[in-house]
Amino acid sequence: MDKTNNTCRRGVFRDSTRSWLVAIACSWCFFWTMIINRCGGIVFITLISDFGASRETASWPFSLLGAVSNLFGVASGFLIKSIPLSTVSFLGCILTAIGILLCAHFYNVTSIIFFIGIITAIGQGMIFPSNMVAINTFFVKYRASGSGISYLGPTLVSFVFPPILLFLHSTYGLRGTFLIVGGLTLNAIAGSIFITRPEDLLRPRHIFFPAIKRGTDINGGSAEEPPQPARTLASRMGENFVFIQRPIYYVIVVTGVIYAYVLVLFNVTIVDYAVGKGFSKMESAMLLSFYGGGDIVGRIFSGQLSDRKLCKRRDVMTFAFLLTAGALIAISFSNTIALLAASSFLYGLSSGSTIILFSVLMVEYFGIEHLPLAIGLHCLVNGLAALPRPKLIGFYRDKGGSYEDLYILLAATSLVVSLVWATECFLQWFRHRKTGHGPVSQNEQA
Repeated sequence: MDKTNNTCRRGVFRDSTRSWLVAIACSWCFFWTMIINRCGGIVFITLISDFGASRETASWPFSLLGAVSNLFGVASGFLIKSIPLSTVSFLGCILTAIGILLCAHFYNVTSIIFFIGIITAIGQGMIFPSNMVAINTFFVKYRASGSGISYLGPTLVSFVFPPILLFLHSTYGLRGTFLIVGGLTLNAIAGSIFITRPEDLLRPRHIFFPAIKRGTDINGGSAEEPPQPARTLASRMGENFVFIQRPIYYVIVVTGVIYAYVLVLFNVTIVDYAVGKGFSKMESAMLLSFYGGGDIVGRIFSGQLSDRKLCKRRDVMTFAFLLTAGALIAISFSNTIALLAASSFLYGLSSGSTIILFSVLMVEYFGIEHLPLAIGLHCLVNGLAALPRPKLIGFYRDKGGSYEDLYILLAATSLVVSLVWATECFLQWFRHRKTGHGPVSQNEQA
């Protein structure tokens, strides 16, 4: 009876005004903690010009940042199951800022690689999973829209900060820029207070005494409770990781790896690529703003399309990766700043349409109870896959002399991902046509 009452009370918070407040809080945290990521291209070319670093070396802070933040996502999955989400998010915001501030104090390439690639990365590895869990527990009907709002933060960074960072760098140098950005990152703490789960709001707060466990009376004795059958460690592990038996999980994970590769390599290299074509630093940095504009449109409209059942989320994945492939090919053959800007906008449109769907798809296919570990394992694979990125940049730019072939390679892999999701769409359509059923939602399929 108590379990039923708690479920009903949790349902009051879902798709409510509180839900949208949580989405805005997630967006706020992302905005301030993702400044260093989304303006990575500017820091990348500054490390090359100020320290004389090779492009492979200059890309290590951001490749390591992506790898470690994803790897730490596994630990975050267990933390989220043990302590309140707001605590996990708060600690993540603090560590993210500390890593950037330490770059200003210990100002050399090795220290920058370590503090951004390890300390800041661990902080972000706590923020991402906590935000995903908060969104997916507070939203049901409008889950994709809530996810889209939460991810508006890093998009606005791409739209707003590139020219600001160029100004800060020209005025205060990279060291002063790190100091200012680290201070700005601390603003994220205000949003972490509101990042929680519905059950956390219902849980009584015990300041001086621990919570009394169910089945224990107030004098410490055991209350009568039906005995529970003993479960082995293997059975508990099997229940927790049941999602790995589903082939679609591996499709989602590989899709996430390809998405992360394209996103990071675009953000790190696009400014250097445009400067190499003879455009000014300001013109080149504005490409990130055009990307951010497309990203905003993609995140908003993708969520609306899927939430209103105008198209299925797997259809969005199919067309988004097809658009990614086209945009990257256009970038590799662009010779004018206008064409580069248009191609960057299109890539932002496809990127924004995709990023909001990963956690939503996992919830639909595997259930909300498996989300922390499903995301954690996904992050583990994503983190390990991120380690070769600097070698890839060094191979194509330091040795090959140009990024064109790199963009074509990324376009080809994106096209393959699009074809895989198109196959999934066809198989689902064929299966339901063969059985004589009408269209069903992904929740029913899962």
